Amino acid sequence: MSDYIESETPGRLLAAARVRAGLTLAEVSTRSRVPIAALEAIDADDHRSIAAPVYVRGFVRLYAREVGLDPERIVGLLDRAVADRMVHEADAPALPDAGAPPRGRRTRALYSLAGVALLAGLLLVLFSVSGSSSHRPLSDAPDAEAPRVVPLPAEVSGGSTADGAAAAPAEP
Repeated sequence: MSDYIESETPGRLLAAARVRAGLTLAEVSTRSRVPIAALEAIDADDHRSIAAPVYVRGFVRLYAREVGLDPERIVGLLDRAVADRMVHEADAPALPDAGAPPRGRRTRALYSLAGVALLAGLLLVLFSVSGSSSHRPLSDAPDAEAPRVVPLPAEVSGGSTADGAAAAPAEP
């Protein structure tokens, strides 16, 4: 199976060394600048909850330095543990989870649903605005009369009034 003792997981070794050194996770986090959530995941040997394998290796190396362990030995144990887990997962048949679809499908489905809802909302607004403006009457009266002709003031129309008399000059 593997050539390391099961109790010698990187997380258990690091947690035991931290306790022996009298450090809390918060102190190790402050000194190493590794997030507390990542340190908790490392202590629990839950490497999948950390963003990427390269981060796991770096965090383990920093954690080991802070608690006085050889970083290369701990990273070597980590690499073997990850390799063993990958071999065992490759050998085991994949069991479908009957409760929920895989995370990728669920996320795509949610984004698709949100997109369809957004499109439907936009179309609803578009049709309600365009529909109400095209059927609106020009005036409030049911039978609108023809527009009235309003005579222009004398100074605009050329100086004569409607009855032919000359308009008085406008005072400045």
